[in-house]
Amino acid sequence: MYSRFIIALILFMPLLAISQIYNAGDTIYVWNIDGSPIYSEPNSNSGQISTLKHGTKAVVIEQKLKSQPFMIEVKNGFFIKGYWVKVSTNSTLGYVFDSDFSTINSNIKNENDRWSTLLQRFFGKRTDFKKIHRIAKYGDSDYEITDQVSTYENGTYTYTPFDGCFDHTYKFNNRSFNEVYHLMMNIYSVSMSLYGGRPIYQNTKEQTFIFSGTEATGEIHIKILKDGSIELFSYDCT
Repeated sequence: MYSRFIIALILFMPLLAISQIYNAGDTIYVWNIDGSPIYSEPNSNSGQISTLKHGTKAVVIEQKLKSQPFMIEVKNGFFIKGYWVKVSTNSTLGYVFDSDFSTINSNIKNENDRWSTLLQRFFGKRTDFKKIHRIAKYGDSDYEITDQVSTYENGTYTYTPFDGCFDHTYKFNNRSFNEVYHLMMNIYSVSMSLYGGRPIYQNTKEQTFIFSGTEATGEIHIKILKDGSIELFSYDCT
C-alpha cells in the first residue's frame, strides 16, 4: 500500500502546483458527477454529514491554506490533489474536498446543450476564428489537413477533420487541472452514457494523463503544457 502511494505521488506530483485556490466568500459549485461528500471535520475519518449533489452551490467559509495538500484516488489508480475547505449550503455546514468544486457554474438547464454550455463557461467569449492548412505525412503519402482554430478569452479549440475522423483539441488558460478533469467527466460521461461507460484512467506518460473512450470516441487525454495551460484532447471516428 505504501509503495503504491509513493508511485502515485511521483506520477501525480505535477498536479500539486496546478490547482485552484478559493477565498472566503467565494461561491463554488460541485463538478464531481458523483457528488461531493461533506464532513463534520476536515478529516475523511470524521462523520460524513451527507453528499452534495452535482451542481450544488456552496459558499466558502474558510480555506484551509495552512493545511498540507492531499491526494485522493478517484478510480483505477487516478489521483487528484486538493485541500479541505469549510463551506455552507442552504442546509449544510461542513468540510469538503475543494477539488470537487469550481467557481464556474456546473448547472445545466438543457442537457442537449451540455457540451456547448459548459465549454462556453470555461472558454469565455470567442475572439477569433481561422483555418490553418498544412501537409501531414501518413505512410508514403502526403495529405492536406485543415485545422479550424477558434480563439477564446481563456483558450483555444482546434477542430481537425480527416478521413472520417475528427480531432478535438481544447487548450485552457487560467483553469486548473482538476477543473479540466471534471469538465472531461461531465461532457464525455454523458455522451458515453448511452453505451454504459465513462472515461477510465489508463496510464501517465510524462505530463499526459491518458483515459480510455468508448464506441466512436477513442483515446482521451489531459496534458499539462509547458506554459502551464491544460490541454484536453479526444478523437472520434464515424
